Amino acid sequence: MDLTEFALRTTLLATPGIAACKILEAMTGRRYGQLWRAAVDALLYSTLSYLVLALLLATFWSRSPTLGFLDSEEPIQWNAVGGATVIAVLIAASWTHVGRRGTFYSVGVRLGLTSRISKDDVWSEFLDPKQHLGWKRDWYFVRDHGKDLLYYGAIAGWSDSGESRELVMEDVSVCEGRTGRVMFKTEVLYLAADRHALTMEAPSEQAP
Repeated sequence: MDLTEFALRTTLLATPGIAACKILEAMTGRRYGQLWRAAVDALLYSTLSYLVLALLLATFWSRSPTLGFLDSEEPIQWNAVGGATVIAVLIAASWTHVGRRGTFYSVGVRLGLTSRISKDDVWSEFLDPKQHLGWKRDWYFVRDHGKDLLYYGAIAGWSDSGESRELVMEDVSVCEGRTGRVMFKTEVLYLAADRHALTMEAPSEQAP
């Protein structure tokens, strides 16, 4: 087996895990700071996907896939790669759903094992419409301490690029931070600031 064929077979072997990691990154905003972490996760998801595929084939079709990816004598099993990739996508989607609901952390909190609500930034938990902090809000007071401004409105969208926080707000009242005096109102506002510059407060009642 030459180096090119070895690289191809190794890439195909890792394809399901790579697909799962990409979906998790896109859906959860999670970023791999180090390459080895991404490689370990891809390996784990690939292994799990092929194991599930083998179990399904053995259970329902009485077959066992030939996964001799690193054996040059064995032909590449494209069907196995495709099937494992589909399984990996489903696993990633399921894991994302469980993570968004905070199932594991909710159980831990209820059992008194931890007070941690997520492995992710609390920013995402605070704004996620399906978050499990005990309330659901659409309207917020957002304070920009760097500009001494206060925004009050409905949050229509948000993102976290890691370095900055971004918000899209609707029906916004822009006020002076210290006095609360309304300076102007706008239907839609895009706000970007350093991740440490913004704080948010949820009013006791929903705004009309």
